[in-house]
Amino acid sequence: MLVKKHANKIGRLLIETIGLSTPRGRIIFFIALSTIIFIVPAKWPFTFSVWQHLGIASPSIGLTRAYRFILHANFSEAWRQNKLIYAVIIIGGTLLVKDALKLVRTYKK
Repeated sequence: MLVKKHANKIGRLLIETIGLSTPRGRIIFFIALSTIIFIVPAKWPFTFSVWQHLGIASPSIGLTRAYRFILHANFSEAWRQNKLIYAVIIIGGTLLVKDALKLVRTYKK
């Protein structure tokens, strides 16, 4: 019975994380994704950009590499990769702070 109870909790947490449906899920997803981007080698053998494969210039090309440079504190290289990274960081950071504050208020009750 105890194992089933924990399995249900883990399943719900996984669903809310993948679905980004709650502040807790979004924060867990952000931490997990940032950890993966930090660890994966910079010279990944292939690119994930559909636009780049099609030869279409897209403003999002290079954002993952730029974010990786931010995680490694190489801010000038991040700027060189894609200047939009700082707008993404500001907007994403604001949303994460909002979610964190919502979580703190929820757990204080």
